[in-house]
Amino acid sequence: MAENNNEMLDMLALQLSSASAPPFMFVGSGFSQRYIGIPSWKELLSLFCASIKPFKYYLSKSNSNLPLASSFMADDFFEMAWANKEYRNELEQIDIKSKSDVIKFYISKYISDLYEKRLVEDLHPVEIQKLETLSVDSIITTNWDCFLEDLFQGYTTYVGQDELVSSNPHGIGEIYKIHGCISRPSSMVLTKEDYYEFQKKYAYLAAKLATFLVEHPIVFVGYSLQDENVKQIVENLAACLGDNVQERLRNNLIFVQRRGKGRIDGIETTQFKVHDYNIPMTTVTTDDFGIVYDAIKSVKRKVPARILRFLKEEIYQIVKKNEPKGRISVADINDIDSD
Repeated sequence: MAENNNEMLDMLALQLSSASAPPFMFVGSGFSQRYIGIPSWKELLSLFCASIKPFKYYLSKSNSNLPLASSFMADDFFEMAWANKEYRNELEQIDIKSKSDVIKFYISKYISDLYEKRLVEDLHPVEIQKLETLSVDSIITTNWDCFLEDLFQGYTTYVGQDELVSSNPHGIGEIYKIHGCISRPSSMVLTKEDYYEFQKKYAYLAAKLATFLVEHPIVFVGYSLQDENVKQIVENLAACLGDNVQERLRNNLIFVQRRGKGRIDGIETTQFKVHDYNIPMTTVTTDDFGIVYDAIKSVKRKVPARILRFLKEEIYQIVKKNEPKGRISVADINDIDSD
């Protein structure tokens, strides 16, 4: 195990540079909690119980199943909101297609307001500066807020499964918000019904993402190893690769976690149990995530991801047309990012 920051950086940089393609990031709720102070899912739900029943009521009624608790809350919040004149006047101005859309609207409004009032400079400013200079190929996230879009400006964003499946993602310079976004409250995966619909369609999403993920290292940030989203993505990769899973994913899964709860700083290879496979995963334990971002940045590339994505899209559109009229200009690769 590496025991100091420089050694950790060197080991991680070497691992990433030996991969056949630049990394993807898989970003969870801990990322937004760390950098912009967004409450955890449980904390967020408890905030919206003030005008209905206590959160413990919903938690116990659902046997601590948060999607089911969210469903119970959504029903009660719907009735409360329409009975309240102030809420009702606001709801009459928006498009509502289901009961859960009401609580989603107010959750999205709360997160948006919180984000606008944030003091980013007080929350790991050096790490944020490093994030803004990264050129990862793409980001997959279950977060609802728009922090990633602000960090990775110029990246194309896909919201929800339907948009990703029906579009033409290129795996470069893109953000996949698979659980929806506050910019479209109805897209947010929150309730038991939302998760049911998500799982029903997940096979199509997994197949689309797997074509990218088997070729790229995946850096998990903002998740715990017990998180269902982590387990699901690794399980799908294992299913796609079968007996070759250990060899194909060796050094390609990198999990970043904070120090604490018996964990000490270091980088080591651990085993992630998926069905009949023990999949090797590199675990990075540190309170300075800047080490990870420096390692990612050390993977040099001539062309930024957002420009590569633009070029791929242009070529795709030209080839797709029966009578292409577009043109591709040729320039020295060192001048490609110039105006």
